[in-house]
Amino acid sequence: MIKLNNAPQRCNNVPCPERSRGLLFLIAPFTKCLLTGAIFVISLSGIASPTNAQPVYGIAEYEDAGGVIRPAPSFRVKLCKADPNKNFALIPGACAASNPSDSSGGFGLNVLHGVGWYYMFMWRDAWFWGSETYPVSSPFFVNDLGISFAGQEISGFASRPRPLPPLAINPPNNSVNQPVSFTLQWSDGLDSSRNNPNWPVTYDIYASGNEFPENLIFSNIPCNGVGTCSVNVSGLVYSTRYQWRVVAKMRSGIAIPNFGDPIHTTTSQILRFSTGFDPNTPTYSFRTAIGRYLTAPNGGGGDFTATSSIISSLTSQFKIIDVNGGSLMSGDTVHIQTNRNYYLMAFNGGGGDVATSGWAMDFETFRIMKVGGSGQIGNGDSVALLGPNSIHYLVAENGGGGTVNCNRTEIGPWETFTLVQQ
Repeated sequence: MIKLNNAPQRCNNVPCPERSRGLLFLIAPFTKCLLTGAIFVISLSGIASPTNAQPVYGIAEYEDAGGVIRPAPSFRVKLCKADPNKNFALIPGACAASNPSDSSGGFGLNVLHGVGWYYMFMWRDAWFWGSETYPVSSPFFVNDLGISFAGQEISGFASRPRPLPPLAINPPNNSVNQPVSFTLQWSDGLDSSRNNPNWPVTYDIYASGNEFPENLIFSNIPCNGVGTCSVNVSGLVYSTRYQWRVVAKMRSGIAIPNFGDPIHTTTSQILRFSTGFDPNTPTYSFRTAIGRYLTAPNGGGGDFTATSSIISSLTSQFKIIDVNGGSLMSGDTVHIQTNRNYYLMAFNGGGGDVATSGWAMDFETFRIMKVGGSGQIGNGDSVALLGPNSIHYLVAENGGGGTVNCNRTEIGPWETFTLVQQ
């Protein structure tokens, strides 16, 4: 609620010209006052002709989320001309804005041309809906009270800080092996000072997979005052990295004709999770000469080693994607996919180090060779991986336990791996 008080008005931190006690706005030829306020509408009767527009000045206060009435320094006020039907007047110069208000909430503004009805808006620090410290109300339209407001309190305003940034609840941020269908959950960002049913809050979900540009997936999900918001998600893809964020949207509690829908938003951080392997297709681990396993730490996205002593679905299980399709045969071209949809990559196609890459392209393409045999490849077979340049083989240095490269030109024990199928 915006209260118009009886305190002496101040302009540039000095008292404004003498006025009647209790007047909030005074039509007077004084142009250097600073305006503060919140959003409301006033009717300014008796305004001079367009060529003789005069300033309005006064003091405004706001009610914070805890119900305390406070002055509103550093706010700006805008007056927009409207007709008696509450429609904005579509004429040049229909709106005018003030400079920031002073420390006492004093403001001044040249009124718009002509006599009529006005919407009044207040905001702070370029945030149309105010700052965290100074919440503001929605636009408001007031009946004609003449040239001033005699100590009146303009009702119809609810004020509240904007929602806090929502937080992910399910799935937890950076979680892995998530199912492809589940209930997405997040906090509503409304603590006790923000939970007000008169200020509806809805939520939009933006998401993407594998670092593609995000898209709006869900919009206007209601959840006011519940604490935990949720939406059912299905149809996700196995072995995929997802990122998502929640946008809380606070709308005005009062609809303003022909004004659109002013919305203030806050957004969560970008949140991430990944789905697990498709349980209907096999996965493989590559055991080295000394019993270690090829390893993609954290499921990929960085280095590639041979350090794991156990089989882990996240770090040491892989999909062998046969580019040609059909049964896996010796000599087939393959991609080695991690749990989180990264791929084994040989830098420059071979001859040096390896890592994991987010895309299956040329440097991520290997040929799988059956060591000591030919034909179909399966569980328990010894295999070698020939690099993209068709010259160098993958090698677990010292037979495993540390570095992996793709720089050997012959197959030996360190270049030989035993397939273990799950």
